[in-house]
Amino acid sequence: MPASRTLDLRGARNFSPPAPRRSWEIGAAPAASTRWGLSFNAGLRAAFAVLCAGLILFGVYIAVFYGGAALSGRWALWNAGSLPGLYDPNMPLATLGMGAHLFAGAVLMALGPLQFVPAIRQRRPALHRAIGRIYIAFAMLAAIGGLLFVFLKGTVGGLIMDVGATLYGALVIAFGFATIAFAIRNDFARHECWAMRLFALVSGALLYRIEYALWGALTSGAGHTASYDGWFDNVVNLGFYAPALVAAEAYIRTRGKPGSCGIQVASWLATAIIAAGVLLVIAKSWLPRIGLIL
Repeated sequence: MPASRTLDLRGARNFSPPAPRRSWEIGAAPAASTRWGLSFNAGLRAAFAVLCAGLILFGVYIAVFYGGAALSGRWALWNAGSLPGLYDPNMPLATLGMGAHLFAGAVLMALGPLQFVPAIRQRRPALHRAIGRIYIAFAMLAAIGGLLFVFLKGTVGGLIMDVGATLYGALVIAFGFATIAFAIRNDFARHECWAMRLFALVSGALLYRIEYALWGALTSGAGHTASYDGWFDNVVNLGFYAPALVAAEAYIRTRGKPGSCGIQVASWLATAIIAAGVLLVIAKSWLPRIGLIL
């Protein structure tokens, strides 16, 4: 065998392929190329981009409407928002809890998408970590503020809505602690997974508005009552964040694997649903309420 061929074989034996890219950014390239790989990538990126746009707009709405009402001394306008009864002059501690919940929520909506920007994750890791710490701290603040309100005043929807809100707040706190715990242990793979779940859970606040907007447009509000205790209200109150958690879990368990036709269709369907819901919420709810402030 020629010497050059021997060297080539030795080089081949000593060759180690580059480590696969760790997939944090939504839509990162799958490990293997398939017929649906590119489409799956594009669909997932589109769904995530629309979700992030909706979250940022939601944060702007919270800041302008609820923040504007507070700064102008028109606290009663809080009761004209998505849910009635958020402001009660006779219960200042409950109002303080709700104020903390709203303020932290506005910050969360703006910061969450930044954690998925590749330029920040890859080129500014210190900034990424700082944003992550702030995000978790404000998630805890939003959850504690909401729980304080529920325990002191209760929700407009009664027992089932109270249970749903309490469970949601408890899950946010639990997911936040899990995210921190795995980071402290330097188990960054699990840290990333729990960070994704926390982001999905927080995104449920936007899904709550989307679900009501789409259901109202499709059914004229069947199962919804002014006191938020109809059958549809009860379903939403107990599981409004479930679609986000299911989507996040599906992504965590399939990332890096070849895409499929079903995943592609689901991604583009989710994109359309989120986009339609956000546009409906903006037109029917957010803009008219911001008009009350301006």
